[in-house]
Amino acid sequence: AGAGAVGGAPHPLSFGEGLAVPTWASPAMSPRTPGMRSPARGGGSLVGYAASLCEAMDERELRAHLTAARAPWMVTAGVALIDKVAADQRAFPFLEPVDPKSPAVQAYAAHHKLPKYRSVVKRPMDLATVKTCLVKGLVTSPDEFWELLSLIFDNAMAYNPPHLPLYQAAVACKNLVKHLWASDFLPAYRAALAGVEALPHDSTTHCAVCGRDGKSESGASRLRCAVPDCSSVIDVGRRYWALQLPDQGMAAVCGRCNPLQPTRRGGGPRSRSRGPRKAAEELLESAVGGKVTETQHKAEEVGWVRCDACDRWCHTVCGGFNAFTAPAAAALGETLPFVCPMCLLRGKELTRNPAPQTITSPRLRRLLGSSLGEPAAAGGPGGEPGGPIGTLSSAERVDVTKMAPRFVVRAEHLPTTPLSRHVEGVLRERFTDVEGLVLREVSACNGFTPVPSALRSVRLPHGPTELPHRARTLALFQARNGADICLLIVFVYEYGGDESVLGPNARSAYISYLDSVKWLVPSTRRGDVFHGVLLEYMGYLQRRGFRHFRLWACPPLTGDDYAFHCHPAETWTKKVPGFKPPTRVLVSWYDKLLDEAAERLTGLNWGTTTQLLALAQGVDTAERVDPLTFPVFKGGLWPQLLHSAVPLEERRLAAMKTRELKKRSKTSAH
Repeated sequence: AGAGAVGGAPHPLSFGEGLAVPTWASPAMSPRTPGMRSPARGGGSLVGYAASLCEAMDERELRAHLTAARAPWMVTAGVALIDKVAADQRAFPFLEPVDPKSPAVQAYAAHHKLPKYRSVVKRPMDLATVKTCLVKGLVTSPDEFWELLSLIFDNAMAYNPPHLPLYQAAVACKNLVKHLWASDFLPAYRAALAGVEALPHDSTTHCAVCGRDGKSESGASRLRCAVPDCSSVIDVGRRYWALQLPDQGMAAVCGRCNPLQPTRRGGGPRSRSRGPRKAAEELLESAVGGKVTETQHKAEEVGWVRCDACDRWCHTVCGGFNAFTAPAAAALGETLPFVCPMCLLRGKELTRNPAPQTITSPRLRRLLGSSLGEPAAAGGPGGEPGGPIGTLSSAERVDVTKMAPRFVVRAEHLPTTPLSRHVEGVLRERFTDVEGLVLREVSACNGFTPVPSALRSVRLPHGPTELPHRARTLALFQARNGADICLLIVFVYEYGGDESVLGPNARSAYISYLDSVKWLVPSTRRGDVFHGVLLEYMGYLQRRGFRHFRLWACPPLTGDDYAFHCHPAETWTKKVPGFKPPTRVLVSWYDKLLDEAAERLTGLNWGTTTQLLALAQGVDTAERVDPLTFPVFKGGLWPQLLHSAVPLEERRLAAMKTRELKKRSKTSAH
């Protein structure tokens, strides 16, 4: 597969604008890693490494992977089952979530002398929630679907005594679910899976793993307007203008910036500020051959890869194909065969081979000590299968019964640091019901934070223009069914203890960005685990002598896919000019975190920037806070609010001092 049977590689995981880390790739394999040997000088080899993540899985994990890939086929049967249960009159109490604070629920509990609902029911569930999870693809197996359905009625039976009608209704509905499960759901689901298994080997339109057609999308791809003063995200489905720029490749201009785009009334060019409009005109004039094409932004499609054992095609994501290793091996003149999950499972069933061996970090760094060129490391867009079917002879095909174990790089093999070892150890000790947690500090580098000119002229007229900091990136993984899923990314800035240089920034830390996805299992522990990561990091800072810890609670704007490649639309906020106030959901999440931190960490008090600004503006004259003593963090909110927070008189005095200094410098020059 690595030698030409790949129809496009999947999009790499995005860890920031212009920075991509390919899936399952070792940091030592990065083409930008300094000090690595070049293949031309006798560098490294990738022989012995797996081209598929699935090669790290045992039989149980391979079966779970195939079940999860084919989970969409149970949606139709599952929704039909839920609708039939909901049509029963006895299921009325289980249709919507229970609100423990509603007067009806409180009156019911008081009348029957029942305890508080949440003191008994730790994981509420209802038919509407199960249906939503099923449709959105959050349910990955029939076992998980059955567990959620049973939880609805088990909660009711746990909260209500047997003599109450709700208890009896729960028993009746659960028996109805059991009947429909055996008579309707399982036959329909098995028939759908049989259709997937019956797909012909020469099919070029359907994936052999998941059974879906080639139009599967990997997520909303990022496309930005090329106009420098705009750089806005062009959403999927929007129209834009594509042009070829000299020595820069293809570029896109959004509809707002294109001066040729008419208004909705057809009355001339669309209104836009002169800066972006002029830049767009210059950009369009520089197009190669003057050719500008109007097109529609489409979501990128999943790539294809062919199995070297059975000759069938499957989606790269469904097959667990490593989009980095195979092209990199091809650049080194080597071939890494790709084997699909079905063939791997068949081989393990025939030979009962153990899972492939893994490697420790020193061994990993020694074997992967080679750098690769940009063409070898770059992945292309998805598309149709990249080669004809049936081109492999029987001699070329891989014998799955004779496959030797090959190396698979896992998250736990990434190097550890004192910080990562401490946080991971506490997480595993505290959350014993959450398996496979791995935390790594994936980057740590020094940098500088620019001091805003408005603040420098008032507070530090002769001080530094930049403040040194240490930037860290923490990544939390969970090993599930042979795969390492990245769940949480935390970017932080730390400032040292030299107060003569750093001023208010001394011994301070700032969470620049926090991004997460909702795939942790069990899902009810997601918030607790993420809080645990931040709490242990805060405790680690406190033991190192840090005194201040700040964060900005604001959800991402629409189209902001930093740091993960794409997000569900419901996690975004609407685009608005200026600042978007933090939503109450996110603020309450951080409030809970800081309340817990105040209980666990000695001498910790916390407040909001709004409270500090109120003190700075003299709302409480007895505790007036000078805003000039606030620390300034890279990318933080405070530098952007500086002009409105610094008193006008202090800014006027700063301007006078600046003018006086300029006069003195001119006088000394003469």
